[in-house]
Amino acid sequence: MRSFALAAASAAFAISLVACSAAPGATGPGVTLPPGVPTLPPGVPTLPPAAGGVCAGMPTFSAAAPTPTFTQDEALNAKFPAAIDGQPVTNIQSGFWLQSMCYYGASAQEVASFLAIFPANVAPQISSGSADVELDGASVDIQAFRVPGSDASLIFSHIPEFIAALGGDPATAADSVVTQSNIGGKNVYVITDVDGDVTYNYVSGDTIFSVDSSEEAAAAVFAALP
Repeated sequence: MRSFALAAASAAFAISLVACSAAPGATGPGVTLPPGVPTLPPGVPTLPPAAGGVCAGMPTFSAAAPTPTFTQDEALNAKFPAAIDGQPVTNIQSGFWLQSMCYYGASAQEVASFLAIFPANVAPQISSGSADVELDGASVDIQAFRVPGSDASLIFSHIPEFIAALGGDPATAADSVVTQSNIGGKNVYVITDVDGDVTYNYVSGDTIFSVDSSEEAAAAVFAALP
């Protein structure tokens, strides 16, 4: 089983939406959120909204409707370096995490439990993204998870809640070991799962960058980050 990457699992939801976002007629003026629900970033599409809790006002998947266009987090996109070891970073893309989770029918209760570790106004601004770079002839996938205005490292003490929010089994966290190391001159969280697969995670301000390639690749990526 592939190791649990904090950003990778969530970014898969957002990126799949971005990849399908070219569907014509998918966007509109946006939905109106009920009182008390934080305002979402611009670009919320018009599809039937999920009811109640953190997903109130969010669009939900419908096979009869075109895939909506979800807004990219340009602030997160800008955090990826332009080049690493002289190689260009490509395919930079992102999406707002709560929109994608609610769209695909994630458990609102589990999502809310995870979001409870952050201030309430942060929830709609959390985003995830990815980019690629070729290092030593191999393609390296870089994943990112951004929690604006908050300490992203809090996630490392709440892995069960995060896994549950993604629809996984929180017990999986018991099979993973989190240690700290210095890689590429940066303090890094290393997650090793029961199969020995490793994910390297570096916290840069409000964003976690994850690499599940080799330690050498992780060192090169993290060295290029602030």
